[in-house]
Amino acid sequence: MKILIAFYSLTGHTETLAKALGERLEATVVRIEPAIDPGQKIGRQGMKALFGQKEEIKPVLADLAEVDHLVVMTPVWSFNCLLTPGDISRE
Repeated sequence: MKILIAFYSLTGHTETLAKALGERLEATVVRIEPAIDPGQKIGRQGMKALFGQKEEIKPVLADLAEVDHLVVMTPVWSFNCLLTPGDISRE
């Protein structure tokens, strides 16, 4: 059974969890990258989340043909996910 974990992390918390889960499940772990580097502008990202603005992302090059389970991990800010499955799947 092949598991792929795709994660988006701004501060590193989601990355830490994704890597720990990947190790535990023996899964492949890939990072979802923003199209434009947000730098250290966490306040800007929080405001985007608060107003429901979505983050543009770079395509993730992963072959899903052999994947049995896909786990998508994203931070939650202001009661909103910065990315939704729809944001990821359109790429």
